[in-house]
Order: sequence, then structure tokens, then C-alpha cells
Amino acid sequence: SRPFVEDLVIVKSAWGELRYTGPRLSVFEEDVFLAVLALIEEPREKLQVEVQGKPTTAWIGPIRQILRLMGLTDGSANYSRVRRALKLMRATTFEIALKSGRVNGCGLIAGYDLDPKTGRDRITVDPVFYELYSRGSVTRLDVERRAKLPGAVAKCLYRFIMSHKRDKW
Repeated sequence: SRPFVEDLVIVKSAWGELRYTGPRLSVFEEDVFLAVLALIEEPREKLQVEVQGKPTTAWIGPIRQILRLMGLTDGSANYSRVRRALKLMRATTFEIALKSGRVNGCGLIAGYDLDPKTGRDRITVDPVFYELYSRGSVTRLDVERRAKLPGAVAKCLYRFIMSHKRDKW
């Protein structure tokens, strides 16, 4: 079972704060999301769409591509884990509350459509998140390197180090 987190302040700064509401996510969900973000950088698997009038991107392909990128086998247990990860990520909300009083909310993914018979699965990234994300991107190389790390702690440390532009934190 996952605890539900409400209004967890992730970052607080002079510009305002970023808050999270939703189920507590694990490193596995992070791995799935990073794999999707890396896959949408490949033009042949990327589909430009609109969600509520805002441009965003959807990835179309078989879930096994996500599993391979994560370094996992194409078994039914792993497929179920990815499906559960998508469900949990769909239930998330981020709020960016600016000092001006303006509040902007978004999730991680706007929706998903899984069809294991055809292998044409579709995962659509939330348009507000995609706008923020597109300013900096996740490469396939980053995700493949991360998948080779042994365990969740190593992956968290890798994320922390890679999130800094210089060698100081």
C-alpha cells in the first residue's frame, strides 16, 4: 500500500514553492517515467497532440520498449508493474505556487491507453509538465546508464548528481 501525500513542499524559494499531492511514488515509477521521457525524444515514436487545447507529446509503442530501456525482461509481471506505475503517476498533482499568488497545477501524465494485443500503447505527457520539461530533456543514454545502476539508492544518487549543472551542490 502507498501512503497518500498531500501538499508536500518539494522546493521553496524566492519565486514561490512547488508542492506534490498524490500517492508516494517509488524509484520504479521514476524509472518508468524517465524511460517514457527518453522515448518521446525519438521522432519516430513521438506524436504531437493537444490536451485541453495545450500542446504536448504522446509516446506510442509497445510497453516492452520501456522495459528494455529499464533493463527489465518482457514478462507479464513487469508489464503489470509498468501498468501500476502509470496508474499511480496519473494520480499525481504538482502545484507551482508563485509569490504573485498565481498557482499552476499539473500532473505527470495526462493519460494512457494500453493495448497488449496490438502493442500500440500510448502514454500522453501532461501538457503543463511537458512545457516545463521541454526546456531541459532526458536522453536515452541517461536512462540506459541509470538502468545499469545497482539498486534504488544508486539511482537516487545518480538523479541528484545529474540534476546539478556544476560539480557543486
